[in-house]
Amino acid sequence: MSEWFHFISFSGKKIKIKESLAGENDKKGNINDDVEIYTELNKALQSGDWNAVKEFLNTHPHAKSAKITDTNKTALHVAAEAGYEHIVEELVNIMSEENLEIKDFEGFTALAQASFRGSYRMVDCMLGKNKNLISMGNDEGNIPLILALYNGQLDLARYLYLLTPLEILMPENGTMGAAIVSEAIYNKALDIALDLVKLCPRLAIAQDRIGYCPLYALACMPDYFLGGNQLVFWKRWIYSG
Repeated sequence: MSEWFHFISFSGKKIKIKESLAGENDKKGNINDDVEIYTELNKALQSGDWNAVKEFLNTHPHAKSAKITDTNKTALHVAAEAGYEHIVEELVNIMSEENLEIKDFEGFTALAQASFRGSYRMVDCMLGKNKNLISMGNDEGNIPLILALYNGQLDLARYLYLLTPLEILMPENGTMGAAIVSEAIYNKALDIALDLVKLCPRLAIAQDRIGYCPLYALACMPDYFLGGNQLVFWKRWIYSG
């Protein structure tokens, strides 16, 4: 199972938030049991053998958009999770825009897998075919940008930030904007946090999905309050308002 853990400091205590990309059989009723016919395809994808993948797809054309694992992943999900960029590109070429929007049993698109891994090449390839993917969240509403931040993929996060529509980050449209500012602070992507707060100052005090605001995240990062030769982050943030 692909998973990562995000640590946040609340009142001096470390709290571990578990985020899952592949999941186990803990969501009953959403598991795909009809996967045995795709065993050969899965092996080829996991080993990075595009020739074998292509041969299977030639004889089973429907498999390019089928859910081939017991957690409802497509071939594109599997290739992205395994990190085989060349296979991802080949699959995207033969898939429709709608195929790229297929989600696994936890609501993750293949773009979510690529964002978690920090692969610019995979992300750029998928978004080049379907720009709507940038705004698609999983079952918990996590969009690709915050997935990249969660896993410390800061270069990719900056790229995704530039492409993410500002309106979906506004407080009136949910908690994602506040969560992104907070996550950017925790991961020291301060350029993202500052820019987003400049564009929407209300996000500084908006609550994320667990009830905390970015100002609280800032208070949990004492390094940001140290002096220096240049104006430190928290001063620039306050003065920007």
